[in-house]
Formats: sequence, C-alpha cells, structure tokens
Amino acid sequence: MRGDTTAAVERVAGWLRSDGAAYPCAGALVLALRGHLGLTQESFADDLGVPLGRVEALENGCVPIGALPRRVDEQLLSLSDLDLLAICDLEQQWRSGEPALG
Repeated sequence: MRGDTTAAVERVAGWLRSDGAAYPCAGALVLALRGHLGLTQESFADDLGVPLGRVEALENGCVPIGALPRRVDEQLLSLSDLDLLAICDLEQQWRSGEPALG
C-alpha cells in the first residue's frame, strides 16, 4: 500500500498533468513539500532563496525533477511516507507513454 503522501502526490500530479503541466510530478512534489512544511509561497521562496515567481513555476510543474533546487531535494527526505522512486517512475511512464503500473 502506498503512503498517504505518495498517493496525494500522485493525485495532484494527475491534476497538474490534466492542466497541461510539463512536469506534473515535480510540481506535485514541491506542493506536497510546501504543505508539509506549512509555509506560504512567500516564506517558501525565502527558505529556498529563490524569487516568488520561481516557486510558482516549480509548483505549476514547469521544472523537471532533476532541476529542482537542491534545498527541495534535501527537504523531500523529510516526507517519511513518500515513495520518491514511485513518483519518478510515474513521471517516466507519462513521458514515455507507457501504461501506468497498478
């Protein structure tokens, strides 16, 4: 069974994908992290040391997982029930057109 965070990220990624996001899984990961930290976009931008517009781009799925800020990568490890490999696999499946695995 998937952890609650993984399932939530997958759902949000699906919504972002249906809205046309280029990198929906990355956007969903950033949204989950900000929610976990309980930060506003402004305070999250300050925490990451990036402009507010960059946070908006990250959350909208405009940035690939491999280009997320290092601080995001580090903080994602605090999400104990997140299966990051499953999220990366989902992104790869969507990009390659492979059917999703159950």
